[in-house]
Amino acid sequence: MPQPTLHEIITAHTDALAAHSEEFLPTIRLLLLMGAGPVSPERLATAMRWTTLEVEAFLHSSGLVVGDEGNIQMGAGTGCALDTLLAPMLTGHAARVVSTCPATGRQIRLTATAQGIRDLDPRSAVLSLRLPGRGTNASNAQATICA
Repeated sequence: MPQPTLHEIITAHTDALAAHSEEFLPTIRLLLLMGAGPVSPERLATAMRWTTLEVEAFLHSSGLVVGDEGNIQMGAGTGCALDTLLAPMLTGHAARVVSTCPATGRQIRLTATAQGIRDLDPRSAVLSLRLPGRGTNASNAQATICA
């Protein structure tokens, strides 16, 4: 079976996002808010017109945490490799990414920017992820795409 092209991968992900846009809206809104600086749970509540309990439920279901400074943090084991590449495109802020290859145990380092990947080490590193299926939605995206 031939490998999908980058265009096919992007199309499959954007199609899944469009099919479930209401479910993905909070995550997209959060990423856009993060582009302007740190985001507190209160700021997200205002942007989404949510109660404190709704914000807490979203943070819990997303695996996001509130750091010591009181702001929502991405990373630290949340999301997946695709998230680390998409967030800089949405926010306009570069992100330094460090991960461990599950096959070799070697650290992979890169800088993701809105323009692309910089400083990839090792240069031969690749990203593998599943294409979303018909049943992919916001509540199972991590399990169906990132796993």
